[in-house]
Amino acid sequence: MASHRKYPQSETDRDTAVDDAERMVGEMNYKLLFHNCEHFVTEILTGKAWSTQTAKLMAFLSGVALVGGLIVTVIGALAHQSNNNATQHTDRDREHDDDDD
Repeated sequence: MASHRKYPQSETDRDTAVDDAERMVGEMNYKLLFHNCEHFVTEILTGKAWSTQTAKLMAFLSGVALVGGLIVTVIGALAHQSNNNATQHTDRDREHDDDDD
């Protein structure tokens, strides 16, 4: 397989890339995120399967998960605080009712 070249520069490089691609056809189990057509091409051209699109998507999803986790944490803290305030209010009402008796 051709190794560590960005783009085929000569006719020989192009022929080698085509030979590598033809040899690799059928070897790859296609997976949208982890072994797609971009992985296939970059492996032929550089010797390393890589997808910039997949990397960007994974970074985006990580950010979404982080923000989602923060939102859930804030909502949980607010709910806990609201519950504590309601409990304190109920306790004060009971004390006030006891004083009336």
